[in-house]
Amino acid sequence: MECSVTRWKFICLLFITIGSPGWLDAVCSADDVPATMLRQQFEATAEQVKVFPTADLVNNRFTDGIDGTHSSSEIVRKLMPGPFSHRAANPLEDQWFASIVELSKHKDPKVRTLAILALFHTRNPAAIDHLVDRLSDQSLTFPKPSRQAQTHRIDFNGLGQKPQEPFGQDIPGEDQTVAEVAEQMLWAMLAPSLENWRLDPAFLDATMERFWRNRRGRNHWIGWYMFELDLATRSQSRIMPDTASLIRHVIQQIEQLAPI
Repeated sequence: MECSVTRWKFICLLFITIGSPGWLDAVCSADDVPATMLRQQFEATAEQVKVFPTADLVNNRFTDGIDGTHSSSEIVRKLMPGPFSHRAANPLEDQWFASIVELSKHKDPKVRTLAILALFHTRNPAAIDHLVDRLSDQSLTFPKPSRQAQTHRIDFNGLGQKPQEPFGQDIPGEDQTVAEVAEQMLWAMLAPSLENWRLDPAFLDATMERFWRNRRGRNHWIGWYMFELDLATRSQSRIMPDTASLIRHVIQQIEQLAPI
């Protein structure tokens, strides 16, 4: 049996290096890959991503965005976890989560950025403290689409028209730091649960003390389900066909709660 497991790990490593076929995804899930393989996967992805549309990725919009951001978003999406059921203990998920936490401290700020995005998309309250740790991380990471690119998207895509000169793959970018990415994630996580709060250093400790006061150690509360529904709907008022299953997943979690 041990030999068989080792053989599968070797196959996983091979296909992580050269690109895995679809049938292998179920066998070589992120939970099954040792920490060293996971690190190599994140490092390789960091070299491929050209632009990081933070607002879209934080809102679960991996297939939206401007023309040239699609390829980068698709690459990033392959690293994201599935809809973890963090209501029950799962050793494999715990191992994966711990490995991603370590990657959030990686020497490469781009790897750190990918790691905190993966933590964010676990939809696990335990990720919050690790995102707070990145608020002081002023290292430059992937560029975000520039205002020029965003204006292009609004002017043309919003009207259902195509621009005369499409951007292609070279999207004008603007600098962003790891801290700025982490701040957007924390806004999404904390806003449904708190009023009158700030993340700048002078108020951060007080904000987090208020947030955790009656929530530390809990996996669910009303504001958290509001956050999960925001992700499921991609913060959009329209319910798209491919978001229905995500919304059902959140509803099922609520229905499984013990009555008060």
